Amino acid sequence: MLRTLILLSSLVLLLACGPEPTPAQRYPGPWHEDVYPALLRAMLLHDVHECGYLAYKPAADNSAHPNYPELLVYCSNGERETAYTVFLRPNENDDAVNGPSDLYPDISPPASWKNSN
Repeated sequence: MLRTLILLSSLVLLLACGPEPTPAQRYPGPWHEDVYPALLRAMLLHDVHECGYLAYKPAADNSAHPNYPELLVYCSNGERETAYTVFLRPNENDDAVNGPSDLYPDISPPASWKNSN
């Protein structure tokens, strides 16, 4: 009986969680290309220097922590484009920068890059 209850509880939890969102669902908004000092600081502190062009999108679920967001960042040096995931925190020493990685196939770079690269 206990085993059945545990299995049913586990199944309910799995169904409630649902599938992992796609990158396009996780970062649905428009690209931002304005200067974001905290983002630039985090990138430089993590030795990311190949970003001649930089654009970012906040994660859809940032509403719980709007002052220390998760951002998808696309970088280009004019020849190569890379992606980073950046987690900004109140203490800059706690910022995290994951990458570089390939661009997500379901998220195109900003339209302005077509004229810049």
